[in-house]
Amino acid sequence: MARLRCVTRSLMALAATLPALGAIADPTELQKTLQDAMQGKVLMIRGFPIDQKITYDRSLRPISQVHPDSWTLSNIQVDAVTVSPGLVEISGKHVSYGFNELTRQFVQVPEKQDVHIRIEGELEGTANEVLDRVRSQIFLWEKKDVYAALPDLWKEYFNFAAEQARKSKEEPKLIARPKFDPSQPPPADWTKLKPPQLTYRARPSLPPHHELMNVGAMLEIDIDTDGSAKNVHLRVPIGMGYDERAVEAISKWRFRPATKDGKPLTTRMSIVVSFTSF
Repeated sequence: MARLRCVTRSLMALAATLPALGAIADPTELQKTLQDAMQGKVLMIRGFPIDQKITYDRSLRPISQVHPDSWTLSNIQVDAVTVSPGLVEISGKHVSYGFNELTRQFVQVPEKQDVHIRIEGELEGTANEVLDRVRSQIFLWEKKDVYAALPDLWKEYFNFAAEQARKSKEEPKLIARPKFDPSQPPPADWTKLKPPQLTYRARPSLPPHHELMNVGAMLEIDIDTDGSAKNVHLRVPIGMGYDERAVEAISKWRFRPATKDGKPLTTRMSIVVSFTSF
């Protein structure tokens, strides 16, 4: 009996050191934990919303209307984290990602707009458990998570860019150039091939909070025999939400297809969609 009482006391002592089932995270401890993990960092918001105010419930599901857009627009530089009973507030400035053509890298572009994230309701668990849920359900914390969440347009671009970078590191190979004789006529096939011609160009829309800029996104497309643009691939991006709008615009462009011997054929070409004034 004495041994049973000893075991019981030991179990009770152990239970006292563990959080009670369904226990609410202590606001003071949770605020410090969230601040240490987030404050001063640029975090990407899961789902890529561009809303300046987003509200989540205690299960970390958005309960306010959200408007998904580009990953290059859905970022917050956390300035402050405050926790009170039943409410967590994460506030900061909006940050975009723009493409630097010289370094071939995306760089952070601070914006003027404020971003405010609210989590309403009591959050259960320890402060670290709540942090883990916030990191995994509200933000894209790791690079692998960002890549997995990207649309196919961007996954293909990053795969293409990685392959180009790999090739640029390889030792260049000498290629024998064919001799050109200007006195000789061009091959017969050249005179039978007529390139495609643009017949209608839709003007691209602008990302929110951005204006016309002297920038252009280079896209690679197939011009189908019906004159439409198919299989659009991003080759030189802009960032800041412009690329998705370039793709949207070029899907509305129309061409007179290329022909050979008078018959239309599908051709692949590179096109720059410009955001300067028309």
